[in-house]
This record gives sequence, structure tokens and C-alpha cells, in this order.
Amino acid sequence: MCHLNHSCPIDDGSCTCYINQCLKYYRPSQIEPLRGYMDMQFAHPLMSMIMSQSEKIKELTSLLMLVAEKLTKSPIHSPSKTSLLNPSDEIITENYIIESLCGNALNFTYQLKICGEIPNPAYKERAFPLMVCVADNLNNEFKLPKRVLFKILLFTAEYPLKQLTLNTSGDKAVLGTLDADGDSSILFKKIIIKEVSSHFRNGSFFLVVKPENADNIRPLVISNLVVKARKMKVEELKKKLKIDEVQI
Repeated sequence: MCHLNHSCPIDDGSCTCYINQCLKYYRPSQIEPLRGYMDMQFAHPLMSMIMSQSEKIKELTSLLMLVAEKLTKSPIHSPSKTSLLNPSDEIITENYIIESLCGNALNFTYQLKICGEIPNPAYKERAFPLMVCVADNLNNEFKLPKRVLFKILLFTAEYPLKQLTLNTSGDKAVLGTLDADGDSSILFKKIIIKEVSSHFRNGSFFLVVKPENADNIRPLVISNLVVKARKMKVEELKKKLKIDEVQI
């Protein structure tokens, strides 16, 4: 009697009971192609190969599940945004400049506003005036109880904040009326910038009017000030042409 089938009288292993025993683990669509292969010498190694591959697939599935479980439990360390941020990519803003100049003293009672016009673009070594007025937080002009000294400062748009004191030639970058005092209207009669803004990042400057010893007045920050190479007047251009002709 066959050990796989109690109804089979063959006991020498030449029966096909083991094939039926293996086929019951597969779907009908997988079994159907094998129905025609009843040759014992071909069917036996074929079924052994199928069973071996099935075991390997099970082992591979178990291994993948184990790896997935470990990856899920392991913390993923991603670099923080701060570590990826290049300081040179920081954007200089008006608030950043004020915080850098005033520190923690940011409780301002008064502010400064431009009275009149400021040239933009301005031109290198060409003087221009600047008048500012004191105003309260409602933007109404206000007269201070005493006169306050104000200073002109020039900053580039580079990080960290950098005051421009010398130009690329080593000369003073800003000349003229850089200090003025007043209690309501403050006039800087003549401001001369001796550097072009295209030499620096963003192609513009920050012009700042800063009060001295008056923490209750918010500094005025004029952003995006473009300074171009000096534009020659017609008379100056004619003189230059005459000089060039004489030299030739």
C-alpha cells in the first residue's frame, strides 16, 4: 500500500500519488499545464524543482519582511535645514539691519521718514541731499523735546552685515555731510558715494540714518539704493573729447 494514498495498492513507489499530493498546493491555472506530463521520469524532477523554488521564494519573502521591519524601527537621521543653509545665502532685510544696530532696544516711540526725494539710481561721486523728518508711530510729524545727532551709514547686502567704509580703491566710500542734528527736520546737505553698487551682491546698497543716543527713535533704512558709474554731462564730455584730440 502507498504511504501517500491508503487506497493505492502499489507499494514500490512507482505510482503517481506523490504528484497528486504536490499538485494540491498549486492553483488550477498552475496545475493544468502539467496534466499532460505523466511520464514519471520527467514529472518527478520537474515537481522537485517547483517545490525547491517555492521554498526559496518563502525564504526570500521572510528575509524582505525582516529587513522592512528593521528599517521601520531604525530612526532616520536627516540633515537639518540649518546645516544645509549657506550663511552667504541669507537675505539682508530692513529688520535685520535695525536689530543689528539696536540690539534688544526695539521699543521705538518715534521713527524717521524721508521728506522729499532721493535719487535712485544715484551716481558715483555725484552729491545729493537727503532730508528726513521725525514722526510718531502714526506717521504724524513730531518735534522732539531736544535736538538729536543723526549719522549716515552705508551697508552692502552681504551677510553678515557689513558697513561700507572704504571703496575698492581704498578710499573713503562715503563723503560729505554725514552728521546732522535736529529736533524735527534733519538735512544732510551733501552725500557723496564713491563706489558703484554693481561691485557687490544684489547690485544695491542700504543707506541708513541712525540716531545717536536716542534708543526711542527707529533708524531709517533706505533699501535697494543703486549707485552707478558717474554719468558725464555734455560739457564734461566735450572737454574730454578735446583733451583726447590734443593728445592724439
